[in-house]
Amino acid sequence: MGLRVEVPSSLGPAGLSFGNLGISVEEFRVVIEVVDADCKGVETEFEAGLGQEHARMAAEIVKRVFESLSGSYDVKGGAKVIVHSVIPPDKGLGFAEALSLAACYGLALRSKAELTDAEILAIASMAVGGGGWDHLTASYYGGFTWVNAVAEPPTVIRIDPPDWLEVLLFVPRFGVSKWGERLGVSSGRVYSYDDVSRVTSALSSLIQGLMNDDPEALREGISSNPLNRRLEDAVPHFRTISRVLEELGCLGLVASRSGPALMALFDEHTTDLDYAYKRVVDELEKVRAPYDVRKATIGSGLSSSGVAI
Repeated sequence: MGLRVEVPSSLGPAGLSFGNLGISVEEFRVVIEVVDADCKGVETEFEAGLGQEHARMAAEIVKRVFESLSGSYDVKGGAKVIVHSVIPPDKGLGFAEALSLAACYGLALRSKAELTDAEILAIASMAVGGGGWDHLTASYYGGFTWVNAVAEPPTVIRIDPPDWLEVLLFVPRFGVSKWGERLGVSSGRVYSYDDVSRVTSALSSLIQGLMNDDPEALREGISSNPLNRRLEDAVPHFRTISRVLEELGCLGLVASRSGPALMALFDEHTTDLDYAYKRVVDELEKVRAPYDVRKATIGSGLSSSGVAI
């Protein structure tokens, strides 16, 4: 049985609920089909009319994605990726970004791994992060940062609020690349892992402290409608959580396949981790929340356990 994946050419803020990728009014989209194949690795097949250059780049992208997944996730057997349509380079996300997302979804969903949408996004970022294409303009979306036509994958930081809620912070151009090059933000400041760890640990403490009154109410509210701002009126302290996260660049509550999630994105123009830490600690003091949760897990690749971090 084949798995069909569609990625539209435009993802607005609401599009960050990646489970809805196949629903769009956009005309241009990537459409791929992933089927089992009697081979090692991945084979590619293209509908007529895509052009040799697109076919060559698509083959390279799906190869990278497959290798990223099969190295750390339990992907068994070979696969054939049939590319039915692509997004023109000058429309929306562009060819490479959208195809990498589609291929990543297709290959991840056929594996035995339990991956969240954000983790798939991180793998897709890394899968295309080693190359650039001349036709790509500097652009940014959902965890990808393109600088001078080269993709720079983000660091994805996982912190540990209650087990039923994920918090993922995307910090593009942070930390150390796989070539050992130091990456910073536009201000010129290069933040260490410790800098980010203290912010995310404090943020985790704040969320837990604010939810102590009625965590089940928040859980049920997020599960029923993860983007519903009316939660602020229904759940004690949620307005404070929402306000602080917005100040720190949070994109809001999103639904991932593993359950509710909070997704914050610090872009290269607004990231100020010193301010973020002070802001969160100020709120911790107001609610007297204990600052003793375990430190964040921080990285820029795949952990030994196969979790994208």
